[in-house]
Amino acid sequence: MLIVELAIPFTRLVRAKNMVDSTAFSNLSGGQFTPESGGQFDPKWGGQFRPEQVVSLNRIGVVSFTEFSTFALQYETKGKNKWDADSAFYYYDQALELALALGNPVDIANVYSIYGPLVTEADRIRFISNLKKADEIFSKERMTFVVIITRIRLAEAYLDASKPILAKKWLEQAQYVVDTSRFNDFEPRTRLLKATAVLYEQMSDHKQALAYYKDYLNVMIQTLNEDREGAISRLSVEYETEKKAAMLASQKKELALQAENLKSQKWLTRLAMILSLSAIGFGGVFYWLYRKYRRTSDQNQLLVAEQNHRVKNNLQQITSLLSLQSNRMQDSVGKQVLEESLLRIHAVSLVHQRLYDGSQPVQVDLEEYIPRLAASVFKIFGMESFRPNYLVEKIWLHADKAASFGLILNEMMTNACKYALPNQQDPSLMISCVQQGKSIVFEMKDNGPGFSYESVKKGFGLQLITVLAGRLKAELSADKTGNHFTLVFEP
Repeated sequence: MLIVELAIPFTRLVRAKNMVDSTAFSNLSGGQFTPESGGQFDPKWGGQFRPEQVVSLNRIGVVSFTEFSTFALQYETKGKNKWDADSAFYYYDQALELALALGNPVDIANVYSIYGPLVTEADRIRFISNLKKADEIFSKERMTFVVIITRIRLAEAYLDASKPILAKKWLEQAQYVVDTSRFNDFEPRTRLLKATAVLYEQMSDHKQALAYYKDYLNVMIQTLNEDREGAISRLSVEYETEKKAAMLASQKKELALQAENLKSQKWLTRLAMILSLSAIGFGGVFYWLYRKYRRTSDQNQLLVAEQNHRVKNNLQQITSLLSLQSNRMQDSVGKQVLEESLLRIHAVSLVHQRLYDGSQPVQVDLEEYIPRLAASVFKIFGMESFRPNYLVEKIWLHADKAASFGLILNEMMTNACKYALPNQQDPSLMISCVQQGKSIVFEMKDNGPGFSYESVKKGFGLQLITVLAGRLKAELSADKTGNHFTLVFEP
């Protein structure tokens, strides 16, 4: 089935000298033709002609070549039987006739480029011939992008016909235009790589075919990674924006309360100077203020809890969407990247869940948080039955630092589950988090084979740990074997 890749310009109407008036013309265009209606008028669509109306308009001198192009594409898309193909060819020929009559080169080239469907070998030959005509016109009009796409389509048509020599000629011409114009958009680049891979495959040069397939996949993976990084950056900006908005709202409320408190104090001071017996009045006013401030404090606590609840729900929705995408992906590399992103989002989501479920609206209990996060990582890697050794004290950590700490723990746990624990007959993992003076000391040690810290510190995981440790103003250290990490920071 033909894929429409070139837009038809806006409808041009050619009216004869004895044309109908505008009212009659509007009445004729009160509905739209659809292939499913069997050629009948469908009023609910509005704005286009039935085929018999367009033919009538052609006879009286009011015609639109894009109407015929639309009918041709509709029948081509439907394509259930030979009648549909014949109808598509009929309306295509009508559109071409009108475009030639109008004399606009770009319109003619656009109609040439939509020829289809390819039912027989004769249709294929005509399709290729029309694309060559379109390429000649587009080249004269200096429409660089369309020239590239048209030549790639010619190469693809020859490849479909198993004619790699002719296909190679058009691929080289398309590549020449790309190189000389520096037109390196995603679509022409990927289509060129894929078509070239198919070309070498048909020429039995499997080494070159594999190389171009790899380049094609690398471009696709790079695009996926860029989209993923953009999504993470967008989420980070949204999170920071929401946090700043909440802080500004809290500060405004605090200033309003302070202003109201100051006003009340002035009023009470003046009242004390005027009235000698103001003790009862003062008591009543202070009791009223106490109740008011208590209600305000309760409301603020509810607002903070609601904010944590909404952030938690939003992160869970994002996690669900990424999980669905991961389940549908066939690419193991992309799927692994998504799963690692899911773990990072879950680490932040778990912070807000602890804030919402716990008694402290802005602090997280590490004694509960660390085992919960570790269990979720083990579940992702199919190690639910594994039980590490925990030595975690009851330590309360602010939400901002808890999010960074959770991401660090997630990266360390992920590395352990991927590289250390699966390779041991009797795997062991020790996680310690204790308070020493004013500092929190976190340690994680496994019995894996270890690695050289200096050799892998440029990896994304360790770079992320280093950046997050900088946010915590923490001291990060690792022994020479690479299986014992220590993190020291202040709460």
